[in-house]
Amino acid sequence: MARLAILQETIKKLYLYSGNECAFPGCSARIINNDGDVVAQLAHIAAAEEGGPRYNRFQSDEDRRHYSNLMYLCYPHHKKTDSPAYSVEDLQSMKAQHEARFGDNAVRRMQEALQDLTQATRPVGAFTLGALAKLEDYSLEPGSPELQSTAEGLKQFAAKLAKIPLQHRSILQVIVESGFPTRDLTRNYEMQIHELEHRLGMDYTELGPRLDLLERHELVEIDAEYRNFPMVQTREQYITSREAGSRELPVETAVWEILADFCQATGTPLSAFFIDLNFAALD
Repeated sequence: MARLAILQETIKKLYLYSGNECAFPGCSARIINNDGDVVAQLAHIAAAEEGGPRYNRFQSDEDRRHYSNLMYLCYPHHKKTDSPAYSVEDLQSMKAQHEARFGDNAVRRMQEALQDLTQATRPVGAFTLGALAKLEDYSLEPGSPELQSTAEGLKQFAAKLAKIPLQHRSILQVIVESGFPTRDLTRNYEMQIHELEHRLGMDYTELGPRLDLLERHELVEIDAEYRNFPMVQTREQYITSREAGSRELPVETAVWEILADFCQATGTPLSAFFIDLNFAALD
């Protein structure tokens, strides 16, 4: 039976928890270089196929491609650990020690350290949406159910942003401000992760846990496999509106689209929303 392909979710998690570094002790070789090229390799702790290093005939094919059986190594250390000198236990210990630096524990410590920062700025809600209603693409009548539901949806979105530390919100701002609209109809924004590193002046050791937190809050999605260039994309945030008693289908509007269109039309900086949480700018 042919070996099973590694799932995208597994690759994404391995990349996030790698810190963009080889897992071999003392090695800081990048998984993805500054040009966005994947220069490391996914290594099996117990081989995927018979005859490979540390092959376990009692292991299922699902176990062989499971997260716990995989790790990122640079090419020289992948070749080095193919030697019989390295046991399953050796590589499992290597993986565990490496991920302790960049995995859940590191993310949890960062969340705890930054938790108080989420209280530093309180969101200011939008109530009348007078400025937004004046835009040609948003035919919102004063006092209409559509306007009220839009205001309520923006209020909920502001509350969601308020749970995120300031530096994480600034990452979102950069993605929307400098990223590209997706080619589908969702009106999300996407950017290559290595470009985001350059724009923020961070390496993946710093950026990875922050993106992980944003993904946990369902604000971004990460595609670690996209044409060998890992991408980050804003996640759909919709406001649903429909007149009371109307038989028409509800209208769904993307929050990212509302904010980007409003800022472009009025010259309002995106920082008013992402940094200051001042949604009253829409009034």
